[in-house]
Formats: sequence, structure tokens, C-alpha cells
Amino acid sequence: MNGFEMTTDVTNIPISGSQKAAILFTELGSKVGSQIIEFLSDAELKRLRKAVGNLGSYSPRKPNFFKVQQREIRVMEEACKFGVKNRFLPAEVLERKDYGFLKSGSAYNKQNTIIKELVDNPDTITNVLRTWLGED
Repeated sequence: MNGFEMTTDVTNIPISGSQKAAILFTELGSKVGSQIIEFLSDAELKRLRKAVGNLGSYSPRKPNFFKVQQREIRVMEEACKFGVKNRFLPAEVLERKDYGFLKSGSAYNKQNTIIKELVDNPDTITNVLRTWLGED
């Protein structure tokens, strides 16, 4: 096993590795994303771009907004659990249950160095994405 827990959406349908990678990549924002893409192979980057495109639009006005939001929370939770287990994220992120902290514009990150650490060590998150992209 790769150290990740199986993530499912609110209908209990498993979320594919590509979907998880796309969600995490988009949640991290362009600052971290621009560092990560340099470490991905052309084939991995192609799969990631396709998966991001397949996520569809994100709007509170859409009828499936709650489902999309819950799916993202579950993926962020899985990534955070993995990060804490492998000691590249502090345990407090799981206690807070605020997985939006990874977003580069979040209030938590303005007072924190997690995004800086991810930018300085993009291979850490790249390995998470690479693992998920390889699950499909």
C-alpha cells in the first residue's frame, strides 16, 4: 500500500487517483503548482492537465456544489493525513480540521510557512501527485 487512505465522495464512490491529484494541485494554487510541474514527466503532466479539465466548473449555484465541496475536503484530508504521517506537515492541521490552510491565500498561511516549505521542497507534493496519478 502507498500510505494513503481510500477516499470516497459523499455518494461513497471512490475518487480516482487522477481526480485526487487534480483537486490537490488546484487547491495548492499557482505558486506551488508552478514549482511542481517542473518535476513531473510529460506523461504525468498530460494526465494531470486532463484530470484538472475533467473536474469541471466550480460554482455555488450549481446543484452538485455540496458534493464537489465535500469531495475536495476529503482529498485535502487524505493529503494532510499523509503529510502528518510522513512528517512534512504539522499534526495541528488534523486537529484544526481546516484543510483549506494549504491554499496559498488562506489566512492560516499568511501567518505560517507551510506554503513556503512546499515551494522550497516541491518534490514532496510532487511525489503525492505522482502516486495518485499512478493509481489509475
